[in-house]
Amino acid sequence: MEAAAAAASAPVASIPRDFELPGFRDVALNQYSKWHQSKVFNSDLKADFRKAEAITLVNALDLDLIYEENDPDFFEKQGVKKGTAKRWVRDIPRWAKRHKADDAEVMSLAL
Repeated sequence: MEAAAAAASAPVASIPRDFELPGFRDVALNQYSKWHQSKVFNSDLKADFRKAEAITLVNALDLDLIYEENDPDFFEKQGVKKGTAKRWVRDIPRWAKRHKADDAEVMSLAL
């Protein structure tokens, strides 16, 4: 059990990435935040994702750096709720893959 917990909180820089982040880093960050907000109904939860986005920007971080660090505690210590912080850090590959699929679909419609 302890080994699994340690692996879950370890930096993931050594794990091969199977996703690519699109476009400008700050624009991708904003799109990522909006995606998270679209997954919740509660306005407090939406605000918490906006807070995570603001903390990311203030600290000159981007999705690549958040993924590499794998540190939801960083966001929790700055007032982001635990669940939001965990999703903010964990869901980057899921969003990037979905976003890439959306981009491909738009491109195919343009052809």
